[in-house]
Amino acid sequence: MFFSFCAPWLTLAQPSILILNAADKPLNSESVDLTTWAYFPNQLISNTNSLRPLGNTVSIESVFKEVSYGTFILYVKINPTLTKSALAVEVPALFSSYQLFANGNRIGAKGKVGASLQACVPETRPAVYFFRSDSDTIQFVLQVANFYPSPGGIKGALRLGSAQLLSKNADLNKTMDYALFIIILLIGIVSLCYYYILFEHRKVFLFLSFFSFSWLLRSLFGYHYRILDWVDLSWALLMRVEYLTMIFTTAFAMLFIASLFPSDFKKSIKTVALAISGLFAISVILLSPIQFIPQIRVYLGFSCLVLVYVFYVITKAFLDERGGSTMMLISMFMGSLAFGYAIISYFGLFEMNMMIYDISFMVLGLMLSFSVAVRISKIDRLSEAKVLTMEHFFAENRK
Repeated sequence: MFFSFCAPWLTLAQPSILILNAADKPLNSESVDLTTWAYFPNQLISNTNSLRPLGNTVSIESVFKEVSYGTFILYVKINPTLTKSALAVEVPALFSSYQLFANGNRIGAKGKVGASLQACVPETRPAVYFFRSDSDTIQFVLQVANFYPSPGGIKGALRLGSAQLLSKNADLNKTMDYALFIIILLIGIVSLCYYYILFEHRKVFLFLSFFSFSWLLRSLFGYHYRILDWVDLSWALLMRVEYLTMIFTTAFAMLFIASLFPSDFKKSIKTVALAISGLFAISVILLSPIQFIPQIRVYLGFSCLVLVYVFYVITKAFLDERGGSTMMLISMFMGSLAFGYAIISYFGLFEMNMMIYDISFMVLGLMLSFSVAVRISKIDRLSEAKVLTMEHFFAENRK
Protein backbone atom coordinates (compact mmCIF):
# COMPACT_ATOMS: atom_id res chain seq x y z
CA MET A 1 0.00 0.00 0.00
CA PHE A 2 2.82 2.39 0.85
CA PHE A 3 4.50 1.57 -2.48
CA SER A 4 1.37 2.37 -4.45
CA PHE A 5 1.14 5.73 -2.70
CA CYS A 6 4.76 6.63 -3.54
CA ALA A 7 4.85 5.05 -7.02
CA PRO A 8 4.66 8.32 -9.02
CA TRP A 9 7.86 9.55 -7.31
CA LEU A 10 10.87 7.24 -7.22
CA THR A 11 14.48 7.79 -6.27
CA LEU A 12 16.60 5.43 -8.33
CA ALA A 13 19.60 3.45 -7.15
CA GLN A 14 21.72 6.34 -8.34
CA PRO A 15 21.18 8.72 -5.38
CA SER A 16 21.33 11.82 -7.57
CA ILE A 17 18.32 10.90 -9.73
CA LEU A 18 14.69 11.70 -8.95
CA ILE A 19 12.17 10.34 -11.44
CA LEU A 20 8.50 11.17 -11.94
CA ASN A 21 6.56 8.30 -13.48
CA ALA A 22 4.02 9.90 -15.84
CA ALA A 23 3.76 6.95 -18.24
CA ASP A 24 0.05 6.59 -17.52
CA LYS A 25 -0.73 10.28 -18.17
CA PRO A 26 -2.39 11.17 -21.50
CA LEU A 27 -0.30 14.27 -22.20
CA ASN A 28 -2.41 15.12 -25.24
CA SER A 29 -5.37 15.92 -22.97
CA GLU A 30 -3.83 16.40 -19.51
CA SER A 31 -0.71 18.20 -18.33
CA VAL A 32 1.57 16.96 -15.55
CA ASP A 33 2.73 19.25 -12.73
CA LEU A 34 6.50 19.15 -12.19
CA THR A 35 6.53 20.06 -8.52
CA THR A 36 9.16 17.91 -6.75
CA TRP A 37 12.77 18.19 -7.90
CA ALA A 38 16.27 17.31 -6.76
CA TYR A 39 17.79 20.61 -5.71
CA PHE A 40 21.49 21.53 -5.70
CA PRO A 41 21.91 24.94 -4.02
CA ASN A 42 24.71 27.30 -5.03
CA GLN A 43 25.60 25.15 -8.05
CA LEU A 44 24.97 25.76 -11.74
CA ILE A 45 25.13 22.21 -13.07
CA SER A 46 25.10 21.42 -16.75
CA ASN A 47 26.87 18.04 -16.89
CA THR A 48 24.63 15.71 -14.87
CA ASN A 49 27.04 12.78 -15.28
CA SER A 50 29.24 14.30 -12.59
CA LEU A 51 26.49 14.84 -10.00
CA ARG A 52 27.25 14.40 -6.35
CA PRO A 53 24.82 12.48 -4.12
CA LEU A 54 21.31 13.88 -3.89
CA GLY A 55 21.25 16.68 -1.35
CA ASN A 56 17.63 17.82 -1.18
CA THR A 57 14.34 16.64 -2.65
CA VAL A 58 12.13 19.70 -2.54
CA SER A 59 8.91 21.27 -3.70
CA ILE A 60 10.10 23.87 -6.18
CA GLU A 61 7.39 26.35 -5.18
CA SER A 62 8.22 26.19 -1.47
CA VAL A 63 12.00 26.51 -1.81
CA PHE A 64 12.21 28.96 -4.68
CA LYS A 65 11.70 32.08 -2.56
CA GLU A 66 14.92 31.22 -0.70
CA VAL A 67 17.04 30.63 -3.82
CA SER A 68 20.03 32.81 -4.65
CA TYR A 69 21.25 30.50 -7.40
CA GLY A 70 21.18 26.75 -7.94
CA THR A 71 20.06 23.86 -10.11
CA PHE A 72 16.88 21.77 -10.08
CA ILE A 73 16.98 18.34 -11.75
CA LEU A 74 14.14 15.96 -12.53
CA TYR A 75 13.65 12.91 -14.73
CA VAL A 76 10.17 12.28 -16.15
CA LYS A 77 9.12 8.94 -17.60
CA ILE A 78 6.46 9.32 -20.32
CA ASN A 79 4.40 6.85 -22.32
CA PRO A 80 6.62 5.27 -25.04
CA THR A 81 4.01 6.20 -27.66
CA LEU A 82 4.87 9.87 -27.07
CA THR A 83 8.51 9.39 -28.05
CA LYS A 84 9.45 11.93 -30.75
CA SER A 85 6.05 13.61 -30.35
CA ALA A 86 5.79 17.39 -30.06
CA LEU A 87 5.91 18.15 -26.33
CA ALA A 88 6.02 21.37 -24.34
CA VAL A 89 6.84 22.73 -20.89
CA GLU A 90 4.87 25.62 -19.41
CA VAL A 91 7.04 27.77 -17.14
CA PRO A 92 5.29 30.37 -14.93
CA ALA A 93 6.64 33.82 -14.06
CA LEU A 94 9.86 33.05 -12.25
CA PHE A 95 12.13 35.43 -10.32
CA SER A 96 14.40 36.38 -11.78
CA SER A 97 16.37 34.41 -14.43
CA TYR A 98 16.67 30.80 -15.54
CA GLN A 99 17.53 28.43 -18.34
CA LEU A 100 15.80 25.10 -18.96
CA PHE A 101 17.34 22.02 -20.56
CA ALA A 102 15.58 18.88 -21.81
CA ASN A 103 17.85 15.88 -22.44
CA GLY A 104 20.87 18.15 -22.55
CA ASN A 105 19.41 20.64 -25.05
CA ARG A 106 18.52 24.14 -23.94
CA ILE A 107 14.86 24.64 -24.83
CA GLY A 108 14.26 28.00 -23.20
CA ALA A 109 15.55 30.77 -20.98
CA LYS A 110 14.69 34.14 -19.48
CA GLY A 111 17.45 36.59 -18.66
CA LYS A 112 20.97 35.44 -17.86
CA VAL A 113 21.83 33.08 -15.00
CA GLY A 114 24.90 33.73 -12.88
CA ALA A 115 26.41 33.10 -9.47
CA SER A 116 26.22 36.77 -8.39
CA LEU A 117 23.98 39.79 -8.77
CA GLN A 118 26.45 41.40 -11.16
CA ALA A 119 26.62 38.31 -13.39
CA CYS A 120 22.84 38.02 -13.78
CA VAL A 121 20.43 39.71 -16.15
CA PRO A 122 16.88 39.42 -14.72
CA GLU A 123 13.78 38.79 -16.84
CA THR A 124 10.36 37.76 -15.59
CA ARG A 125 7.58 36.40 -17.79
CA PRO A 126 5.68 33.12 -18.22
CA ALA A 127 6.55 31.08 -21.31
CA VAL A 128 5.86 27.81 -23.11
CA TYR A 129 8.83 25.92 -24.59
CA PHE A 130 8.57 23.19 -27.24
CA PHE A 131 10.77 20.15 -27.80
CA ARG A 132 10.81 16.48 -28.82
CA SER A 133 12.23 13.57 -26.84
CA ASP A 134 14.01 10.63 -28.48
CA SER A 135 13.37 8.40 -25.45
CA ASP A 136 10.60 7.74 -22.96
CA THR A 137 12.64 9.30 -20.15
CA ILE A 138 13.18 13.07 -20.20
CA GLN A 139 15.89 14.71 -18.16
CA PHE A 140 15.02 18.27 -17.13
CA VAL A 141 17.71 20.58 -15.76
CA LEU A 142 16.60 24.01 -14.54
CA GLN A 143 19.33 26.50 -13.65
CA VAL A 144 18.02 29.48 -11.70
CA ALA A 145 19.24 32.70 -10.13
CA ASN A 146 17.24 35.07 -7.93
CA PHE A 147 19.06 37.90 -6.17
CA TYR A 148 15.90 40.04 -6.04
CA PRO A 149 13.82 38.78 -3.09
CA SER A 150 10.17 38.49 -4.05
CA PRO A 151 7.15 36.99 -2.28
CA GLY A 152 6.47 33.63 -3.85
CA GLY A 153 9.56 33.54 -6.05
CA ILE A 154 7.78 31.40 -8.62
CA LYS A 155 4.13 31.94 -9.54
CA GLY A 156 2.94 28.37 -10.04
CA ALA A 157 4.25 24.96 -11.09
CA LEU A 158 6.07 23.93 -14.24
CA ARG A 159 3.86 21.72 -16.41
CA LEU A 160 4.60 19.09 -19.04
CA GLY A 161 2.11 18.31 -21.80
CA SER A 162 1.69 17.97 -25.51
CA ALA A 163 2.63 20.98 -27.62
CA GLN A 164 -0.94 21.24 -28.90
CA LEU A 165 -2.48 21.20 -25.40
CA LEU A 166 -0.18 23.80 -23.86
CA SER A 167 -0.37 26.03 -26.96
CA LYS A 168 -4.15 25.94 -26.71
CA ASN A 169 -4.00 26.86 -23.01
CA ALA A 170 -1.62 29.74 -23.74
CA ASP A 171 -3.89 31.08 -26.49
CA LEU A 172 -6.93 30.87 -24.18
CA ASN A 173 -5.08 32.75 -21.43
CA LYS A 174 -4.10 35.44 -23.91
CA THR A 175 -7.69 35.80 -25.14
CA MET A 176 -9.02 36.13 -21.59
CA ASP A 177 -6.32 38.66 -20.65
CA TYR A 178 -7.21 40.88 -23.60
CA ALA A 179 -10.94 40.52 -22.92
CA LEU A 180 -10.31 41.87 -19.39
CA PHE A 181 -8.15 44.63 -20.91
CA ILE A 182 -10.95 45.72 -23.27
CA ILE A 183 -13.64 45.75 -20.56
CA ILE A 184 -11.52 47.84 -18.17
CA LEU A 185 -10.54 50.21 -21.00
CA LEU A 186 -14.19 50.77 -21.94
CA ILE A 187 -15.14 51.45 -18.32
CA GLY A 188 -12.34 54.01 -18.06
CA ILE A 189 -13.26 55.76 -21.33
CA VAL A 190 -17.00 55.88 -20.58
CA SER A 191 -16.32 57.21 -17.07
CA LEU A 192 -14.09 59.94 -18.47
CA CYS A 193 -16.79 60.89 -20.99
CA TYR A 194 -19.36 61.19 -18.20
CA TYR A 195 -16.93 63.39 -16.28
CA TYR A 196 -16.93 65.90 -19.16
CA ILE A 197 -20.65 65.61 -19.93
CA LEU A 198 -22.37 65.70 -16.54
CA PHE A 199 -22.47 68.56 -14.07
CA GLU A 200 -23.11 66.61 -10.86
CA HIS A 201 -20.97 63.91 -9.26
CA ARG A 202 -18.07 64.58 -11.60
CA LYS A 203 -15.44 63.46 -9.07
CA VAL A 204 -17.02 60.02 -8.96
CA PHE A 205 -16.49 59.52 -12.68
CA LEU A 206 -13.06 61.12 -12.64
CA PHE A 207 -11.75 58.80 -9.94
CA LEU A 208 -13.50 55.81 -11.49
CA SER A 209 -11.70 56.52 -14.76
CA PHE A 210 -8.34 56.91 -12.97
CA PHE A 211 -8.99 53.70 -11.03
CA SER A 212 -9.86 51.90 -14.27
CA PHE A 213 -6.77 53.11 -16.11
CA SER A 214 -4.46 52.19 -13.23
CA TRP A 215 -6.19 48.80 -13.05
CA LEU A 216 -5.67 48.51 -16.80
CA LEU A 217 -1.95 49.13 -16.44
CA ARG A 218 -1.88 46.61 -13.59
CA SER A 219 -3.35 43.96 -15.90
CA LEU A 220 -0.74 44.76 -18.57
CA PHE A 221 2.22 44.83 -16.15
CA GLY A 222 1.28 41.81 -14.04
CA TYR A 223 1.71 38.04 -14.26
CA HIS A 224 1.66 37.49 -18.04
CA TYR A 225 3.16 40.95 -18.70
CA ARG A 226 1.10 41.47 -21.86
CA ILE A 227 2.74 44.84 -22.40
CA LEU A 228 5.74 42.91 -23.71
CA ASP A 229 3.57 41.68 -26.60
CA TRP A 230 3.76 45.24 -27.90
CA VAL A 231 7.05 46.77 -26.76
CA ASP A 232 10.37 45.68 -25.28
CA LEU A 233 10.98 47.14 -21.85
CA SER A 234 13.83 46.72 -19.43
CA TRP A 235 13.22 44.49 -16.45
CA ALA A 236 13.84 47.34 -13.99
CA LEU A 237 11.26 49.56 -15.71
CA LEU A 238 8.80 46.66 -15.85
CA MET A 239 9.13 46.12 -12.10
CA ARG A 240 8.80 49.83 -11.31
CA VAL A 241 5.61 50.20 -13.33
CA GLU A 242 4.17 46.96 -11.93
CA TYR A 243 4.68 48.12 -8.34
CA LEU A 244 3.50 51.67 -9.06
CA THR A 245 0.27 50.33 -10.56
CA MET A 246 -0.38 48.44 -7.32
CA ILE A 247 -0.04 51.70 -5.39
CA PHE A 248 -2.10 53.83 -7.78
CA THR A 249 -4.88 51.23 -8.04
CA THR A 250 -5.27 51.23 -4.25
CA ALA A 251 -5.13 55.03 -4.00
CA PHE A 252 -7.65 55.71 -6.79
CA ALA A 253 -9.99 52.99 -5.53
CA MET A 254 -10.02 54.72 -2.15
CA LEU A 255 -10.66 58.16 -3.72
CA PHE A 256 -13.42 56.67 -5.86
CA ILE A 257 -15.26 55.23 -2.84
CA ALA A 258 -14.67 58.44 -0.87
CA SER A 259 -16.31 60.45 -3.66
CA LEU A 260 -19.31 58.09 -3.67
CA PHE A 261 -19.77 58.28 0.10
CA PRO A 262 -18.23 61.64 1.09
CA SER A 263 -20.16 61.98 4.35
CA ASP A 264 -19.04 58.54 5.57
CA PHE A 265 -15.37 58.56 4.54
CA LYS A 266 -13.18 60.37 7.08
CA LYS A 267 -10.96 62.99 5.50
CA SER A 268 -8.13 62.38 7.98
CA ILE A 269 -7.91 58.69 7.08
CA LYS A 270 -7.95 59.54 3.38
CA THR A 271 -5.12 62.05 3.87
CA VAL A 272 -2.96 59.62 5.84
CA ALA A 273 -3.55 56.80 3.33
CA LEU A 274 -2.64 59.06 0.40
CA ALA A 275 0.52 60.21 2.19
CA ILE A 276 1.60 56.61 2.81
CA SER A 277 0.84 55.69 -0.81
CA GLY A 278 2.90 58.69 -1.94
CA LEU A 279 5.89 57.58 0.16
CA PHE A 280 5.71 54.08 -1.29
CA ALA A 281 5.50 55.50 -4.81
CA ILE A 282 8.54 57.75 -4.25
CA SER A 283 10.53 54.79 -2.90
CA VAL A 284 9.71 52.74 -6.01
CA ILE A 285 10.82 55.59 -8.27
CA LEU A 286 14.04 56.44 -6.43
CA LEU A 287 15.28 53.11 -5.06
CA SER A 288 16.77 50.21 -6.99
CA PRO A 289 14.65 47.06 -7.55
CA ILE A 290 16.65 45.06 -5.01
CA GLN A 291 15.66 47.68 -2.40
CA PHE A 292 11.99 48.31 -3.19
CA ILE A 293 10.87 44.78 -4.18
CA PRO A 294 11.05 43.36 -0.62
CA GLN A 295 8.89 46.24 0.61
CA ILE A 296 5.88 44.96 -1.34
CA ARG A 297 4.89 42.84 1.65
CA VAL A 298 4.48 46.00 3.71
CA TYR A 299 2.45 47.74 1.02
CA LEU A 300 0.16 44.75 0.47
CA GLY A 301 -0.51 44.76 4.20
CA PHE A 302 -1.34 48.46 3.99
CA SER A 303 -3.63 47.80 0.99
CA CYS A 304 -5.50 45.20 3.04
CA LEU A 305 -6.09 47.79 5.78
CA VAL A 306 -7.44 50.26 3.20
CA LEU A 307 -9.71 47.55 1.81
CA VAL A 308 -11.05 46.78 5.29
CA TYR A 309 -11.78 50.46 5.95
CA VAL A 310 -13.53 50.89 2.58
CA PHE A 311 -15.65 47.85 3.37
CA TYR A 312 -16.49 49.43 6.74
CA VAL A 313 -17.51 52.72 5.06
CA ILE A 314 -19.85 50.98 2.63
CA THR A 315 -21.32 48.80 5.39
CA LYS A 316 -21.97 51.92 7.48
CA ALA A 317 -23.62 53.59 4.48
CA PHE A 318 -25.78 50.50 4.05
CA LEU A 319 -26.85 50.57 7.71
CA ASP A 320 -27.58 54.29 7.38
CA GLU A 321 -29.72 53.46 4.33
CA ARG A 322 -27.72 55.51 1.89
CA GLY A 323 -29.21 55.30 -1.59
CA GLY A 324 -27.57 52.65 -3.79
CA SER A 325 -25.34 51.34 -1.00
CA THR A 326 -26.73 47.79 -1.18
CA MET A 327 -25.44 47.11 -4.70
CA MET A 328 -22.14 48.76 -3.86
CA LEU A 329 -21.80 46.58 -0.76
CA ILE A 330 -22.33 43.46 -2.87
CA SER A 331 -19.75 44.68 -5.39
CA MET A 332 -17.25 45.40 -2.63
CA PHE A 333 -17.76 41.95 -1.15
CA MET A 334 -17.03 40.41 -4.56
CA GLY A 335 -14.09 42.79 -4.96
CA SER A 336 -12.72 41.80 -1.56
CA LEU A 337 -12.78 38.14 -2.59
CA ALA A 338 -11.14 38.87 -5.96
CA PHE A 339 -8.39 41.13 -4.60
CA GLY A 340 -7.86 38.83 -1.61
CA TYR A 341 -7.42 35.92 -3.99
CA ALA A 342 -4.83 37.88 -5.98
CA ILE A 343 -2.93 39.08 -2.89
CA ILE A 344 -2.78 35.67 -1.20
CA SER A 345 -1.61 33.97 -4.40
CA TYR A 346 1.04 36.68 -4.80
CA PHE A 347 2.60 35.50 -1.56
CA GLY A 348 2.91 32.02 -3.06
CA LEU A 349 0.40 30.31 -0.73
CA PHE A 350 -1.29 28.77 -3.77
CA GLU A 351 -1.10 29.07 -7.54
CA MET A 352 -3.35 31.63 -9.15
CA ASN A 353 -5.80 30.26 -11.72
CA MET A 354 -5.68 32.96 -14.38
CA MET A 355 -9.04 31.90 -15.83
CA ILE A 356 -10.69 32.51 -12.45
CA TYR A 357 -8.73 35.76 -12.07
CA ASP A 358 -9.75 37.18 -15.47
CA ILE A 359 -13.41 36.16 -15.24
CA SER A 360 -13.81 37.40 -11.65
CA PHE A 361 -12.34 40.81 -12.49
CA MET A 362 -14.43 41.11 -15.65
CA VAL A 363 -17.57 40.45 -13.61
CA LEU A 364 -16.33 42.82 -10.89
CA GLY A 365 -15.76 45.62 -13.42
CA LEU A 366 -19.28 45.27 -14.82
CA MET A 367 -20.81 45.04 -11.32
CA LEU A 368 -18.89 48.12 -10.23
CA SER A 369 -20.14 50.12 -13.21
CA PHE A 370 -23.71 49.09 -12.51
CA SER A 371 -23.28 49.91 -8.81
CA VAL A 372 -22.08 53.41 -9.64
CA ALA A 373 -25.10 54.00 -11.86
CA VAL A 374 -27.44 52.84 -9.09
CA ARG A 375 -25.67 54.91 -6.44
CA ILE A 376 -25.67 58.09 -8.58
CA SER A 377 -29.36 57.71 -9.38
CA LYS A 378 -30.29 57.33 -5.70
CA ILE A 379 -28.07 59.90 -3.99
CA ASP A 380 -30.15 62.26 -1.90
CA ARG A 381 -28.36 65.52 -2.54
CA LEU A 382 -30.02 67.33 0.33
CA SER A 383 -29.66 64.76 3.11
CA GLU A 384 -26.09 63.68 2.29
CA ALA A 385 -24.55 67.12 1.78
CA LYS A 386 -22.60 68.57 4.68
CA VAL A 387 -22.96 72.12 3.38
CA LEU A 388 -25.92 73.19 1.25
CA THR A 389 -25.35 75.61 -1.62
CA MET A 390 -27.61 77.01 -4.32
CA GLU A 391 -26.37 74.29 -6.66
CA HIS A 392 -28.12 71.66 -4.53
CA PHE A 393 -31.47 73.31 -5.29
CA PHE A 394 -30.86 74.46 -8.86
CA ALA A 395 -28.55 71.81 -10.32
CA GLU A 396 -28.03 71.84 -14.05
CA ASN A 397 -27.67 68.69 -16.08
CA ARG A 398 -24.74 69.91 -18.15
CA LYS A 399 -21.69 72.06 -17.74
